[in-house]
Amino acid sequence: MKKSGRYKTSHLVEDQPEPGSRGRVLRNLLHITRRREMDVIEAEKYTIVQTKLMGMFTKEHRFSAADICTIHREWLGDVYEWAGQYLQVNISKDGFSFAMARVRGLDFTGIQGKKRKEYFAAVQAGMGQDYEPMKKVFKSCLPLTRRKQVQH
Repeated sequence: MKKSGRYKTSHLVEDQPEPGSRGRVLRNLLHITRRREMDVIEAEKYTIVQTKLMGMFTKEHRFSAADICTIHREWLGDVYEWAGQYLQVNISKDGFSFAMARVRGLDFTGIQGKKRKEYFAAVQAGMGQDYEPMKKVFKSCLPLTRRKQVQH
């Protein structure tokens, strides 16, 4: 876990390493200290929850920030205390930044039809550590999100 050193965030639960992990694994409820083991656990948890998540949303569903929190909590809620909550620090893995801290209301309304299939394909690609498709999906959401934030 690489830190910028710019701000003091070690008091935040999502910015604490698991004791014994030499700073390579985030503090977790399973007390896993090896990065590869955590990668396997996260992938297994995703495989288990995937069917449940697919049943939670209809074809016409418009994803919201609350949905993303629910998905994250369902997937990793028994691994990380902070799963499904808005972050106070930015977290990245292998150069891919996950949900940005304090960014609420990312507008996913553009993810419909073909774009929705691209989103789920991007999630699956991310499980294989290919983060480029997800970067593309999130970049496509930013213009509408920015426009809505300027309006408010």
